[in-house]
Amino acid sequence: MMFVWERLRYQHQGKAPSIEELSRLMSRILKLYTLIDQIMKIFELVQKTERVHRANKKEGHDETPKVDTKLAQRMVTGIKLLIKENPILPMSFTFKGEDILRQAQERIAAHAAAAKKRRLEADQRRTNML
Repeated sequence: MMFVWERLRYQHQGKAPSIEELSRLMSRILKLYTLIDQIMKIFELVQKTERVHRANKKEGHDETPKVDTKLAQRMVTGIKLLIKENPILPMSFTFKGEDILRQAQERIAAHAAAAKKRRLEADQRRTNML
């Protein structure tokens, strides 16, 4: 952003920038702020997910809790919106050397498969009782 300000200052030495130029600059600033805000929200979700995983390891749970699945769904939605609104960004979202988007999608799929398996087992138990 400082580059843009310096370039504007250099281009308009001695004269004020026009309203149109200021409007374009404000639009760029707003887009950058929105981009930074979206990235920060995704990082907050990543931190929450890591806390949930640490808590599960301490308690010795093997299954993915619903909280983790909801966080993963929110991350996937946030990352997809970020990529859609900013086509210049890469199609993956890498953090600490891992593709967070792919991992979140895998967690959601694993949770859905486990839930389906539990429903089928419950249905079989009900039919065996009858």
